[in-house]
Amino acid sequence: MNYQESLQNTKSATTRSIRILVAITILSVLCAAISLVLLLRADIGASQPIKLDIAGGPDGMTFKNVAEALKSELKPQFELNVVPSQGAVDNLKKLEGVVGAEKADIGLVHSHLDYTT
Repeated sequence: MNYQESLQNTKSATTRSIRILVAITILSVLCAAISLVLLLRADIGASQPIKLDIAGGPDGMTFKNVAEALKSELKPQFELNVVPSQGAVDNLKKLEGVVGAEKADIGLVHSHLDYTT
């Protein structure tokens, strides 16, 4: 392997690592926000779950799996409905209420994605 190939492999590995760290950071922030809501709800003695729609992604893909995991982990305080989605761009449309897109309260997207209606 020459120097250029070695450098390219290092760049690729670094990029993957950064993306993983960004995803972990986003999930951590989401979990912290949900925890805060749970603490506030516990203080006021709410007995009904908070109902939210979450846009994940296509069956078998990471965002869909994460949405399903959140749905099961956040019971009984939250009642999450995982809405069908084609992926990150579709999730942004659902969050922004684009005409023709089913509405969602939470949408999983890539940190580098920028969408303008």
